[in-house]
Amino acid sequence: MKVFLLILTLGQLLMAATIQTLHVKNNTITLIEEKDSRLPLITMQLIFQKSGHIEDGSLPGLAKLSAKMLGEGTKELGSSAFAELLESKAIHISAHAGTETFVIELSCLKEQFSQALNYLKELLEDPNLTEESLEKVKTKMIGSLQQKENDFDYIASINLKKLLFEDTPLATPTSGTIESLQKITLQDVQNFFSKHIVLARSIIALGGDVTMDDHNKIIHLLEELPYGSLEELPFYHASDAQKELIEKKQTDQAYIYFGSPYNIRYDDPQT
Repeated sequence: MKVFLLILTLGQLLMAATIQTLHVKNNTITLIEEKDSRLPLITMQLIFQKSGHIEDGSLPGLAKLSAKMLGEGTKELGSSAFAELLESKAIHISAHAGTETFVIELSCLKEQFSQALNYLKELLEDPNLTEESLEKVKTKMIGSLQQKENDFDYIASINLKKLLFEDTPLATPTSGTIESLQKITLQDVQNFFSKHIVLARSIIALGGDVTMDDHNKIIHLLEELPYGSLEELPFYHASDAQKELIEKKQTDQAYIYFGSPYNIRYDDPQT
């Protein structure tokens, strides 16, 4: 097994992160680990590549809504009872969707790590995908968007992206629109989970007072995931056309956003 050592210096604190591999069902999964045994705590991120906003398709906001659905607990217990169960053991489980990735976070005392993984397994196997939970999440997200109707920084930002990334997923807001959120169904969320919460897309970030035994516990969790597939991450070019979009609002202050192409890829050997 190859282990790459990364050294990060923050003030006088020296932290070492290692990049390792886990072998799960004849597949190799990347593990980024940072050990710190000063406190009996463990944090873990289960990261799914190419599973964020860029995978919303024709339903902007789908990835973010799907992440919030995992915050509704299991179908068996519901959101309140599942949250109380986690709280009783000082376990935290949450999910969020970024532009490119879908991330499930877990943190707990070291002595509760096995139990925390069991709860996460239950959540992934039996998420609370009910019409009631879906409408609850939609209502909260739509309410948040309605509040942003007077957030002119937000409006200017999404309008700039419309110009720079026209006809790409980046042209749409990560939180979706009121119209797109209203269209999302339980089947859409289920399809999103089926495609993206899979072994082929997963990376593990692990920190705290961890041992090899904890690696084995994570492997047991990952073995429950379907293998799935991972496509290559696309590169979206920013438009170099000179355009402007003016939206007039009742405000005494102007909000001006501008942008231009910066044609350097993350994997460019010259960077």
